[in-house]
Amino acid sequence: MGRGLSTGPEAAKLGGVEGFDSRQSPSDKLITNFNIDIGSALGTNDAFVGFTAATGSGYQNHDILNWRLASDTSITTDPGRLPEPADLALLSLAGVTALAASRRRRGG
Repeated sequence: MGRGLSTGPEAAKLGGVEGFDSRQSPSDKLITNFNIDIGSALGTNDAFVGFTAATGSGYQNHDILNWRLASDTSITTDPGRLPEPADLALLSLAGVTALAASRRRRGG
């Protein structure tokens, strides 16, 4: 049995898919490689990305060897932003816990 990504026609309609025929090894010829604008296909700016597979009562192995999602949605974080107080409290608690555990192991 070859290794690679097996996909159904429904998935291929909605996303960029790379796949190999299940009878071939990944070093064999790539059979599908394309990009698609999911937002245009669905008519919305919201979409979920995932993987699914089904073979009915048969057996087939589905291996996702590599995948990439490219989004032009610009989500930026301000590098000068200060951490939230809850973040600082959690970090402090983790530090105190690690220090206490270290001292307990040393017996002091």
